[in-house]
Amino acid sequence: MNEPSSLAAHNSEQDSYTITKENPAHKTPLWLRFIVVALILLLLGVIFLLPRVVEPNDVNIRQEGHSTSEENNLAAAADPAAEQDSLLAEAAKLQFRRDTQNVLANIIKLKTKLNEKLVQQWAAEDFSEIELKLLSAEQSYQRGNYEISLTEFSLVEKSLVALDARYEPLLESHLAAGDDLFEAGSAEAASSSYQQALLMDPDSDRATKGLRRAQSLPKVLENLEQAREYFQNSEFSQSIKQAELALAIDAEYRPAISQKLQATEAYREQRFQAAMSLGFNQLEQRQWQQARAAFNEAKQTNIERTEPTEALEQLESRLEQEKVKLELDRARQLENQEQWQESLLVYDKLLKRDPGLVDPAARRVKVRVRAAIDTQIESYLSDPLQLSDDRVYKKSQQLLANTRSLAQPGSRLQAQLEQLQAVLKRMAQEYTVEFISDGLTDVSLYRVSSLGKFIRKEYTLKPGNYVVAGGRPGYRDVRIEFTLTGLDEAQKIHVQCTESI
Repeated sequence: MNEPSSLAAHNSEQDSYTITKENPAHKTPLWLRFIVVALILLLLGVIFLLPRVVEPNDVNIRQEGHSTSEENNLAAAADPAAEQDSLLAEAAKLQFRRDTQNVLANIIKLKTKLNEKLVQQWAAEDFSEIELKLLSAEQSYQRGNYEISLTEFSLVEKSLVALDARYEPLLESHLAAGDDLFEAGSAEAASSSYQQALLMDPDSDRATKGLRRAQSLPKVLENLEQAREYFQNSEFSQSIKQAELALAIDAEYRPAISQKLQATEAYREQRFQAAMSLGFNQLEQRQWQQARAAFNEAKQTNIERTEPTEALEQLESRLEQEKVKLELDRARQLENQEQWQESLLVYDKLLKRDPGLVDPAARRVKVRVRAAIDTQIESYLSDPLQLSDDRVYKKSQQLLANTRSLAQPGSRLQAQLEQLQAVLKRMAQEYTVEFISDGLTDVSLYRVSSLGKFIRKEYTLKPGNYVVAGGRPGYRDVRIEFTLTGLDEAQKIHVQCTESI
């Protein structure tokens, strides 16, 4: 049993030596050959950017593989266990190489990414240090120290990852600093920060826009300063114009926006107060239309304020009071002129508009009485014949007596009373009326007496309306109406029937 083994080992050693001499790579196990081929193909596709790393490594691999295989084959010829250890060592070395190549592939990607981010513009010193570390790792790799080179390449990879992680925060810090400096009004410092950001990202819209705004900031600040000076002097309209000039340069500059809003509000308040003051001044001067226009202007200036509405209500109240006062004055003037009916109409109109008016209500009582007296007296004076009725006559006498007892009757009333007294006196007297007939006609005075047949007859009558009638057989009756006023000369009434039937 042992002899064949030794033979086999001997034969194996002999074969290994021979193969190694001819072509050491052929003595490598098949699975390892596949791994080596795959790794070579991977290196050719991934690290084409580092030919100075890949090509020397391939040469070293072949040389080292030849010598290593030869040594391993010689050792294996002496001891099968040593051959197995050699194979394991070879596999571990290949694994280190493969891991290293994976790290290298990622390093290439990271370097490409950082170069695209213009790393030399913002981290040149740090990147140079990483390049030196990378060179050291490559040298270890070329010497075949794969485990050491893997550690060194891994550290380089971590450094690149950390450097890449700094990009976005650093870019944002430049942009944020530019924004803060811009808002603080530091145009030059803000421009510098935005330029730093553009070195990192030339396509940054934020940095481009910020730089443009920072370059125009001095002119914006000049207009804004003038706007603030006008504001301090209460020249708010001018302040608005200057703020608008600043915004015409930079429509997003917040201090200019704030200044315009502040000036606009102050200007609105200024116009509001001016309109309100004008309105109250005109109100005191009883310039109602002008005051109303001023309060309405104030209301339009600031629709949120309640003062204009309250002022308009006060104006309408004052205007109503003024109208009442004027109407009261007119009513009193009519009273003084003893035009009681017209005065009564004024008071009735006022009380209809506002039943709570005390003065018009109190004065109306007196005026109503005087208006009734005036109306009644004028009625008697305009139609004295109604006094021919005894009841009316007595009523007029009572009116005359009661009216004479009034205090301060007034000249109009006194004249009316005198006229009424004269009318009553005239209406109480009897006046002679001469009736003339033909002695054949039978004459009657309605509601007075039958006068009979006569040629001439006198009869005394009080003023009034009368009807006298005559009748005669074979002739048409006659009817005569006449009025006795007491102011006419003696009347002659002819009564006779002359038209035969």
